[in-house]
Amino acid sequence: MKWQNRIIGSGEENPINILSNPFNYRIHPKFQQDVLQGLLKEIGWIQDVIINKQTGHLIDGHLRVTLAMKNKETQVPVKYVDLTQEEEMLALSVFDPISALAETDEKLLTDLLDKVQSEDEDINKLLKELSHNQEEISDDTPDSSSEEGIHYKQQFGVIVMCDSEEQQERVYNELMEQGYTCKVVTV
Repeated sequence: MKWQNRIIGSGEENPINILSNPFNYRIHPKFQQDVLQGLLKEIGWIQDVIINKQTGHLIDGHLRVTLAMKNKETQVPVKYVDLTQEEEMLALSVFDPISALAETDEKLLTDLLDKVQSEDEDINKLLKELSHNQEEISDDTPDSSSEEGIHYKQQFGVIVMCDSEEQQERVYNELMEQGYTCKVVTV
C-alpha cells in the first residue's frame, strides 16, 4: 500500500491565532524552553509547526508557538495537514515518542560535539551535558525491550479564564516568565 501524503500546504500564521491542541500532554521544563529560545535566537526557524486543517489544532510545535508569542513574533512557519480528529489524536500521541525511541551512536555524537559551538549560554550548557553525561543521558532513554513502555512525568494543570485576549496574553506572559508551561485554549 502506498503511503498517503497528508500534507496539504504550508504558509505562515500569527502565533496568537494558532489553537493549542487540547489533548497535548507534553510539558516543557524551563531549561528546554531556554535552550529552544537560544536556538531560535541564534539560528532562527528551521522547522515548521504542524496544524491540522480539519480541526485547526496544533499537532507539533507547541513550545515553538509559545515562545513565538512570548517574543511577540508575528509569523510562525506552518505545515498544514488533513487528518480526521481520530488521526490527529493518534499523531499527537506518538509523534514525539517515536523520536524518543532513537538511540545514540556515542562516537558520532562525540565527533559532532567536537565540531559545534554556540554563543548561547543555555545551548552550551546542553552541549556540555551531552558531552560529559552521555552515559547518564543514555540511561534515561527508555529500554526498547521493556514491556512497560515509556513513562511520562505526571502533570497538573490550572485553568485560568480571561475576559479578553489582552488579559489572556498578560497572564500567559507573566506565567511563562515565572517558568510555567502554559497552553492557550480558546473555549
